[in-house]
Amino acid sequence: MNVTFKHLRFFIAVADTGNFTRAAAHLNVAQPALSAYIRALETELRVKLFDRTTRRVELTPAGQEFLTSARRLVLDLEAAVQSTHDLADRKRGRIVIAAPSMMAAILLPEVIAEHRRTFPVINIHFLDTPANLVAHRVRAGEADWGIGTFLEDEPELIQTILVRDPIMAFCHSGSPLAKQRQVKWSQLERVPQIVLSGEFGVRILVEQNYDGAARYIRPTHEVKHIASAIMLAEAGEGVAILPSVPTLAWARSRSRKVVHKSLVDPVMRRNISVVRPRERALTPAAASLLNFLQQRIRSADLTKLVIGED
Repeated sequence: MNVTFKHLRFFIAVADTGNFTRAAAHLNVAQPALSAYIRALETELRVKLFDRTTRRVELTPAGQEFLTSARRLVLDLEAAVQSTHDLADRKRGRIVIAAPSMMAAILLPEVIAEHRRTFPVINIHFLDTPANLVAHRVRAGEADWGIGTFLEDEPELIQTILVRDPIMAFCHSGSPLAKQRQVKWSQLERVPQIVLSGEFGVRILVEQNYDGAARYIRPTHEVKHIASAIMLAEAGEGVAILPSVPTLAWARSRSRKVVHKSLVDPVMRRNISVVRPRERALTPAAASLLNFLQQRIRSADLTKLVIGED
């Protein structure tokens, strides 16, 4: 089929004006070119679309029937093009982000607010996702992109590091360790320890990659939430071994009784990364929000958040 959008537009213009000269002027084309397009359309359709007289051009019955379809096709195509332009210009869209709730609470609110001020009609949805399921949600198409710590390569995903996040010790202000500038992993062997349970990336990271640290881990308490670990440390139940993001900000807002110390010998950091599909392009809206996040990470003063300084 050789009927094009231009054929339809030219046909509708002639039908609306009832005159080839006026239609050509409206379309800003030469009249012979317009006439050639109409003849080609009639040839393709195998019907006569217009009865031409010396005074007026009138639609044939076949032309009347085709005009209804042609208008609908043109309107539908124009609407589809405009809709796609709106997506490209971020005048509309929907973004879904998967991330653990506490990590998202530290990294995303200001970014989302700034993005909404710039693109107010884009809807942003947050999937509160356990750390070990973030990659799955992105792979499955349930989220446009996700934030987390990923210990293994994900061949179906592109992983981009946002922050190199140190593992730290959080203890009660009355603990002997609170008087030290830094804490060695070996010192933890002699104190009760509060750790995240085995399915969390931080615990796996220590046990799989840092033999010099892993041999000192003898948990007194294993918990599933950072908040639980901090409250146990606040109660004097031991030293919590936790990542600085998001623990540091949460601990500061929660209690003055808990202090944080850098863990050394070895210094250990986890990568907080964004993952997105390798084979599926991000929508313009999802790409713009990710760009906002990366710009904030690069430009903001994250020193206190990342290296744990007061």
